[in-house]
Amino acid sequence: MISKDAITALKRFGYGSRRGEAAGLASPRDWLVAQLDRPDAARIDDAGLPSSIEAQRDHIAYRQERKRQLRRLDRENKEQMDDLKQMMGPRPALDYYSGEINARTRHAINTDAPLVERLVGFWSNHFCISAAKNGRVRAMAGAYEREAIRPYVLGRFRDMLFASAQHPAMLLYLDNQKSTGPNSPVGRRRQRGLNENLAREIMELHTLGVHGGYTQEDVTNFARVLTGWSVGKVDSERGGVFVFHRRVHEPGSFTILGRRYGGRGVDQGEAVLEDLARHPATARFVAGKFARHFVGDSASDALIRRLAATFRETDGDLRELTYDLIASDEAWEAPAEKLLPPYDFIVATARATGWRPEERQMMKALNALGHKMWAPPSPAGWPDEDDAWVSPDAMLERLDWAQRIARRRAPREPVDRVAEDLLGPALDEHSRQVIARAENKGQALALLLMTPGFQRR
Repeated sequence: MISKDAITALKRFGYGSRRGEAAGLASPRDWLVAQLDRPDAARIDDAGLPSSIEAQRDHIAYRQERKRQLRRLDRENKEQMDDLKQMMGPRPALDYYSGEINARTRHAINTDAPLVERLVGFWSNHFCISAAKNGRVRAMAGAYEREAIRPYVLGRFRDMLFASAQHPAMLLYLDNQKSTGPNSPVGRRRQRGLNENLAREIMELHTLGVHGGYTQEDVTNFARVLTGWSVGKVDSERGGVFVFHRRVHEPGSFTILGRRYGGRGVDQGEAVLEDLARHPATARFVAGKFARHFVGDSASDALIRRLAATFRETDGDLRELTYDLIASDEAWEAPAEKLLPPYDFIVATARATGWRPEERQMMKALNALGHKMWAPPSPAGWPDEDDAWVSPDAMLERLDWAQRIARRRAPREPVDRVAEDLLGPALDEHSRQVIARAENKGQALALLLMTPGFQRR
């Protein structure tokens, strides 16, 4: 007998059931809590994946060599250009991007700690970068998640905030390397100015939230404080890592959210980050987003207040925040109304059917369903509301994809038995009848994948 709590644990907090998993889950809450004692479960062990430093160096070396070769060729000569592509081999930016997607997906499909992997997805989207920015950011998009997000999903919010704000992928994505203090030595000589992207997104999207009580002057002063936060040139001693350039840093003391920050070094910006991480508005913003992601768009104010209190009282301990969510009755009693985003749907399908995507198959599937990996439409990340995914065209694409997978993975046994095994009490009577009336097992499996019990959590 499969319990409702087992299905909730597997779907709301994880990536859905594998065959036989729901029936074997005797204590769903204990199963989730045990995953919180495994911070290493977030780590992807793959020696073939490059660090962000290696990814940048390989990408830039490739670009420089390609430029050198192009100077010798006639660009209108197709044969010469084809020979050059053959000689140069795959572009590291695309090759690494594809390999990282493959590694992440494989880990999500096979992990026995799916809650930890869901946390990775949530925080990666919260502190998102975009692979669409340029080849350099695309080359290290996966490394960014492995270096700045995964080590901290069960640690402290403050540490993840620092790791993301000082990671080369974030600094380049939000153009902070171009931000120059107008009164700095470089600013006075070259007539350069501020770029407020990083300061604004940290305040608006990563910490306080859009209604967090800050002003435009706070953003501008924070941008002044962050001048000099940059990435070392790849051929330098600190190539491809965070560096502080004092000669582009705006001198002076600045007031942000009513507090004066002095100093002339990187510690000035770090002091602001420390205070933002502990600000009450950050606790409210993070708690609300966290609750709505896991419980649903209508998560109650009472739940959000409790999570915000935990966040403040534990100094942003993300393990404790997750533990309190699991301990909340609301997380288990709320109806399963939230639609799976395409990535979650594809991973859930793989876990349910045994399908294992080959290299680049996952990337193609995500592109077809409108959910490009690490390439959200804005710094706010991929939308978490159902409206973003339920258009008629999007659902038709989802059905087409489900039919293709179902044709390959049709089970030998009756599909209604598979449905009971995967969904238990989440399989409604109408869905059961629709599956039973299917013309063949492939069609029946596709219908199962499109049922509300499978699509919503």
